[in-house]
Amino acid sequence: MMRTIAAALLGLALAATACGDATNTSADAAIIYDADPFAPDAEQLSCAQATLEIGRCQLAGEGGPCTGSLEEAEFVAVEPEGGRIGVIVGPQGADMMVLSLRTSGIDPGDLDNPASTDRPDVSVQLYRNEEETMAHYVGRPSFLGEAQSQEALGIYLVIERAVRSGDVFRVVAEVEDQDGEYRCGSLRFIAE
Repeated sequence: MMRTIAAALLGLALAATACGDATNTSADAAIIYDADPFAPDAEQLSCAQATLEIGRCQLAGEGGPCTGSLEEAEFVAVEPEGGRIGVIVGPQGADMMVLSLRTSGIDPGDLDNPASTDRPDVSVQLYRNEEETMAHYVGRPSFLGEAQSQEALGIYLVIERAVRSGDVFRVVAEVEDQDGEYRCGSLRFIAE
């Protein structure tokens, strides 16, 4: 009985280790999905050459944060090194930031099917003071618009730790479509 339990535990440990640094399987994969981006030894995302713009998401005409409806959402550029992004409280009571991404020349995949696996892979990480991981998003949002300007509106980052107005953050985002087209960007900003 003890050998069976020990063998089962060893199998689980090996499976967990194999999944620890699961990566995209394409030959030039750039997006790395860390099993626990909040672990002290987790590798931070970085972006050497920005090809993706990160902004905030707001309601068109009203200026408030996005509420989930893409028809009413718009991309708003954030001034680098000092622009501000607000913290909102979601329906579950969690602090969140609502971002948007803008790029060009990627294949948006099937926009009619929200569960389609041919949409671009997106990974976003939020860091406070360049060291503390605060939020992580992995998904396949809709990139709407023409090839020269494509926007993913309403990327909701659920923040894992307390945020104070005036905290300095850095957000890094990566996008890779199913053809291997890769985009990345980063933004330093202040929470309000």
